Amino acid sequence: RGSVVAAFVRIDQKKIYLKCDIDRPNHLILFDKSLFNEKEVIEQVEPGGYLLLNMEKSHPLNALKPYKVGQINALEISKKNGLGTIVNTAILGAYVRLTNIISLDTLLKVISETVPTAADQNVMAAKEAYERLSVV
Repeated sequence: RGSVVAAFVRIDQKKIYLKCDIDRPNHLILFDKSLFNEKEVIEQVEPGGYLLLNMEKSHPLNALKPYKVGQINALEISKKNGLGTIVNTAILGAYVRLTNIISLDTLLKVISETVPTAADQNVMAAKEAYERLSVV
């Protein structure tokens, strides 16, 4: 639906003063399989980092052993739950499972309280993605 977009976020318990781009992230989420390039991932992501890939499980990922990799078909889950091509909450569910950054209950509560439309469908998509994530 548009051109490639890169977005960055820094998360820490203390105030963050650094405001530049992130060259070597610890976590990387690819929303579309057309963006996946094994060589670029290896060059960009810190070894030991987390990779969440929105693609079918049939794709070989042999070179990604230094990373904790999760694969999910978020598009399929979103369509099944009546969200069409909007994969955001399915991706969030898979990300929470891969990283354990927060609990699933916390994520589902936040989604139900803040998503302006189709909250129930978004909760179900996040929960299903959490349960179906394949950790490689």
